[in-house]
Amino acid sequence: MRKIAHLALAGSLAAGTFLVPAAAFAADGEAPVLQGTRTDKTLVIGLDGARLDKIEAASTPTLHALMQRGTSGHSLLYATSDAPEVSQRGAQTVSGAGWSTILTGVWTDKHNVRDNTFAGKNYAQYPSFLDRLEQVDPSIATFAASTWAPITSSASNGDIVSDGIDLRIATGSDVKTEQAAITYLGTQNPDVAFLHLDDIDGAGHSHGADAAQYAAELEVQDARIGRILAAIDARPTRGPRAGTSS
Repeated sequence: MRKIAHLALAGSLAAGTFLVPAAAFAADGEAPVLQGTRTDKTLVIGLDGARLDKIEAASTPTLHALMQRGTSGHSLLYATSDAPEVSQRGAQTVSGAGWSTILTGVWTDKHNVRDNTFAGKNYAQYPSFLDRLEQVDPSIATFAASTWAPITSSASNGDIVSDGIDLRIATGSDVKTEQAAITYLGTQNPDVAFLHLDDIDGAGHSHGADAAQYAAELEVQDARIGRILAAIDARPTRGPRAGTSS
């Protein structure tokens, strides 16, 4: 992960995409039914390795539409890497440190994850936003699905999003993350959800951000997000999107 584009969305997803039974995604036993009670919903989608300038220049109509309806801006994950005090230094531009910063909302000097070993992680004091919501109000229905396992499992000592939320799934592929999103966001009722998609990062590592393969993967993921949003829009209880009147 070099840079991350992250989108905060109010709710949506997919014609033409098949639904997978919820139980197929459960790590142990039968999957819980997510019955949220909130009218306002929040969906956060993380695109690993996505550069905002490349999204702006790409043929990505779904992402462009979201940016036009909301707020977008360039940012850097790490302020400094050469501060005199270790606690003030940044981290490697890798997934463990980057996703810890995004999901906990604090810098490395607090969550203490500086690389993909997760050594010294401090999620007990600085939990993910999903975990914090559960701590404040357990009635909030929370859901997370990630392609990269350490975000939503203990793989590689990860657990950025803990098992304290209602349902977390480590899928291993963007195809399965999409399927999980369609299943749980399209047919159930979580209040707050997080999705992690990984293939843009893979294209960047393999070909570079200036390559045609990278631009093509941006388009693939744009279509994937469009299908997820279409599935949410197809819900019979779907309310108006944020910033719209109908």
